[in-house]
Amino acid sequence: MDDIDFLNSNLSRQYLAKRLNLPLTHFQLPKSLFQYRAFKTFSLKNILTSKLTLVNPSKFDDLYDSYLHFDTSQTLKTDLDFIRLYGKLIGVDISEDWISDRIEDNEKHEDYIAENLLTDLRVTCFSERSDNPLMWGLYADNNKGFCAEYDFSNYMNKNLIFPINYSETPYDVTSEIESEKIIQAIILTSTIKDNRWKDQKEWRLILPVPFLDPEDFLPIINVPNPKRIIIGEKFSPKNLNTEEQRLLAEFRDFLATNEIPIYKCKRSRGNFTIEMVECDYNVLE
Repeated sequence: MDDIDFLNSNLSRQYLAKRLNLPLTHFQLPKSLFQYRAFKTFSLKNILTSKLTLVNPSKFDDLYDSYLHFDTSQTLKTDLDFIRLYGKLIGVDISEDWISDRIEDNEKHEDYIAENLLTDLRVTCFSERSDNPLMWGLYADNNKGFCAEYDFSNYMNKNLIFPINYSETPYDVTSEIESEKIIQAIILTSTIKDNRWKDQKEWRLILPVPFLDPEDFLPIINVPNPKRIIIGEKFSPKNLNTEEQRLLAEFRDFLATNEIPIYKCKRSRGNFTIEMVECDYNVLE
């Protein structure tokens, strides 16, 4: 079984559930997942062509996103202690300079793995929430963008979509690295974030593409149409350039043809919640 087969089967969820002591139901897809976007050319084209764009987590705003945390120094120390003892038994002096070189080599190797193992990983992110004011500001062009609601229950790659878990400390994947369970280390590392991000209630589609020299922005096809589009309160076609306005017209026709409802955000009075009001398609004109 290769990495993609492992991810796209229930085995990956079973592994995570056992490893993290979580119930298997924790990994059950919600009925709806939301993706915040700006009204930019690639975002509009993705909807029109039934695609999603995956990127490497190094492009994200979290410095620690998908950063591998592991420490093989204890295993190395055990090995070096054995080498010292064996050297004494056979009358060979193992110099401390040689030991120091091996430790330095191991540290460099760890740094290389941490920086490069996830180079070929591509992900795209969703949220359980469509009403998070911070996410509307951060990921939807300061409330001028949109939020697409998806139902992935019948999507052929739905098993590649995992929930993000939130913690005060990162996962230690030393045991996975030392036993060469690389895909398990990747999936653990790419599904953990600091507790400070927990209000995002994130899920992400995860796709490792080793040895393929993938593009920085990797499109995947045959994605289901959104079930609803929500536009930000500050949206205005006047903010778009000529190409974006042309695609916006196609976008409006696409939504109407496929009977995908469109809603617009509205500020509430008396609290900080976001209301969503169904609109006619001409709201995009």
